[in-house]
Amino acid sequence: MLVEAITLKLAVDLFEFLRKNAIIVTDIKIKYFDRSRNRYRNFSSLDDLKQFYTQNYTVYDKCSIGELVSIEYFKATSNLYTFNTSYIVTDVSNSTKIINGFDYDKTRMNTRQVFIDRQKSRLQSIILSYKNHFGEVQNIFLKGIFSPCYAQPGWSEGTARLEELRMLLTNNKSIFK
Repeated sequence: MLVEAITLKLAVDLFEFLRKNAIIVTDIKIKYFDRSRNRYRNFSSLDDLKQFYTQNYTVYDKCSIGELVSIEYFKATSNLYTFNTSYIVTDVSNSTKIINGFDYDKTRMNTRQVFIDRQKSRLQSIILSYKNHFGEVQNIFLKGIFSPCYAQPGWSEGTARLEELRMLLTNNKSIFK
């Protein structure tokens, strides 16, 4: 379950980093992909997701590949600028759509648009960093260019990158700084 643990840890790290940037995530929908089917799992908050991760992926079989885990959907709220701003983020791992929510009338929202745009830009930047790391693992997973348990000629690049990411799991470090 190496790829599964790494990609779920990427999602947890992304949401943790958003929390550090005063963006609280709720209503998370995670997608599991294993080449033949998709399945989904919902979490009400980051704490629920972290608890699930801790219970199921702290110890894992590094020789088993598992499924590719991606973020399908989440809601985010922030009151960083002393007013509430909400976002709905969909298709995070592919084309990523961020939809602003409005908590006030249009006149007040227009005066706050500079702050909203700044925060939305920061959110897009953080998600882009996630997508870069996820895309790397997705490419390795889909092409099958790795060998988690033993050396295979020509597969060393994918195996080495997965090993680097696995070290983040075992050292409990985040990719996002």
